[in-house]
Amino acid sequence: MEMNLYTDGSCPSNPGPGGWAVVVVENGNMIQQLSGFSANTTNNIMEMTAVIEAIRWMPTGSRFQVISDSEYVVKGINAWMGGWAGRGWTKKGGAIKNLELWQLLYTIVEPERMTFSHIKGHNGDDFNEMADELAGKEARSFV
Repeated sequence: MEMNLYTDGSCPSNPGPGGWAVVVVENGNMIQQLSGFSANTTNNIMEMTAVIEAIRWMPTGSRFQVISDSEYVVKGINAWMGGWAGRGWTKKGGAIKNLELWQLLYTIVEPERMTFSHIKGHNGDDFNEMADELAGKEARSFV
């Protein structure tokens, strides 16, 4: 069984009202959509929230791939987060933005059962476009 979770965040006025979305795909078929909004947020927070909600939705012990068009989130999880944690959540050049969310991700990401991949946004992938549309709809619904 192949399980992919496409995630996206939207915050048109950045900061301002925003939305997040997850499209759950099993064996090439969309089986679930999750989404939500925040009255005052940023695009990066919504991107991170989508990944957090995707992980929370999956049953404990299951294996899956999270696919995001946010390089910030994918690089953060795959390359930066471990180093930040090892240095006491510090980095050269100042504070880590969205620190509480990065710390939460650090506690819930399990590399042995989940992977994180980047996909170019607005590149014709149907499931990525679905997540983008749903996140945008959530962001606009709050206005």
